Amino acid sequence: MANPGGSHQGKFLWPVWQRYHRDLTLEAQCLRGGQPKLRELPVTRHTDGRRNLDNSRAQYEIYISSTLRPPKDEDEDRFLDRVRLFEAEPLDLRPLAALVQRVSVSTLSAYLTGASDRWQLQELPSDTIQHDALKELLKASLVMPAREAPLDFLLPETNASTLYAPIKARNKGKPHSYDIPGYLAFYAEHLDAELEMKLRSSEWLEGKYMLQPPAPWNWERLQDFRTCYVEMLRALKRWLCDDYVGAAGQSHFSKLI
Repeated sequence: MANPGGSHQGKFLWPVWQRYHRDLTLEAQCLRGGQPKLRELPVTRHTDGRRNLDNSRAQYEIYISSTLRPPKDEDEDRFLDRVRLFEAEPLDLRPLAALVQRVSVSTLSAYLTGASDRWQLQELPSDTIQHDALKELLKASLVMPAREAPLDFLLPETNASTLYAPIKARNKGKPHSYDIPGYLAFYAEHLDAELEMKLRSSEWLEGKYMLQPPAPWNWERLQDFRTCYVEMLRALKRWLCDDYVGAAGQSHFSKLI
């Protein structure tokens, strides 16, 4: 597709954007200088079980001096997306290609939209993933009932009151502290079949599902793809407006095209 809005001619292709993104991540690696990626930092949680990703803004400050950084736009406050753009690993898209053969396009779109970074555990059906899509996703093993989810996933995703209820009912020992870290420590020390059964039978888990990435991707890989795809569309919009990736990266990007 030739650029209709300016003097630069060429084609905007996914491989071209991938080469730009490769160069961006290499620059980001230099800027980090050995500092950990956001995904390597300790995870804290809100009382409802949501992962606290507020430290993404501080992580983004590492990349402010990037010469290839996309320009500010209406979504500049979405620091998590921007950090993921700098820190994403190279993507093998074959798992996604295989997924297209297993679910409809509308279901795939709903899944990728609904697979939010903060919410791998969701109540379904929802406005995004509706009943028909949920049936397809269950058949394709892209969701599973929360009651059947692995404990190493389920425990840190569960809210404080739900974690505490089986401990209280068990009436054998007390947590070191009455908060999520204290409850998780109690489960790590005292977990048995009775405690697990009480947790899995919790009313709070009713109607909730664990979203799963297409194998062999993990959840982080899926989020990398979601972010990179959206950023590629933003880059396409800028390219059509003769902006490419902002003044700093424009000459670099145009050479790739």
